[in-house]
Amino acid sequence: MESLYQPFLAELSECGYILDVGCESGRDTLAFKIKAYKVDAIDYSVELVERATLLTGIKVGLQSFYEIDEHDVYGGVWACASLLHCEHGRLAK
Repeated sequence: MESLYQPFLAELSECGYILDVGCESGRDTLAFKIKAYKVDAIDYSVELVERATLLTGIKVGLQSFYEIDEHDVYGGVWACASLLHCEHGRLAK
């Protein structure tokens, strides 16, 4: 996964604050946390939120990416494969 992380991390704004959308097990959230980035994570599955919270030690939010309000807070949004579950054209709104 490191080969995917590096181009993303190179483009982060100075704040280096990441939102991991559809974090699933928390694998990527944990990788960013280990690299000393501030990370918030969300998923829309209760089971995955619980698993990711246990793995990462951070409070993972139970939230759909359609409900994200904090657009200007994050330096980058990581959505590894989660947008595959999005209805075509819905996020553009």
